Amino acid sequence: QCLFAVVANVSSELLLKELSMPTDLINAAQYSLGLSVLLVGLCVSKGGVEALSTDLFAPEAWRRLYADPWMSSSIACLVVFGIVTAYFLRELSNVLKEIAGSGVIVLTALIDWVFLGLSACTPLGFEAVGLGLAALGMYNYKPLETRREVRGDDQPQDKGAAGSQRQA
Repeated sequence: QCLFAVVANVSSELLLKELSMPTDLINAAQYSLGLSVLLVGLCVSKGGVEALSTDLFAPEAWRRLYADPWMSSSIACLVVFGIVTAYFLRELSNVLKEIAGSGVIVLTALIDWVFLGLSACTPLGFEAVGLGLAALGMYNYKPLETRREVRGDDQPQDKGAAGSQRQA
């Protein structure tokens, strides 16, 4: 799973920045591919196409999904996160996306430990928060330059100018 995430993030950044692929197109392609792999995996693991009608499209399956607010919320958050990530990668970088992810780890742990109390403070949890804080501290000490800062402008380069610079 981590290998797939690394390949997807790096290829997304390449497609968005170097090949000027529209962000909405890359989102549509990635979600379509993910849905296709999910459907094929379901069919293979359950023994055939009939699994789609019994496990995926059955009214009982949808009732169970709607009855679980945590699962519905998780699905909604992951969809929004995927769309936001594509725009984030287009404007900034994969490294900054991971740094932002460390902020999410720190905030989630603190809210859970201090306010909600749903999970225990374990050594592994403290380690994750410590690494997240270290990553945020290192980035704040010496931030990366974005492409725009290197070019010295505030507006994204238009596709025609980018193409003529590549040819030169």
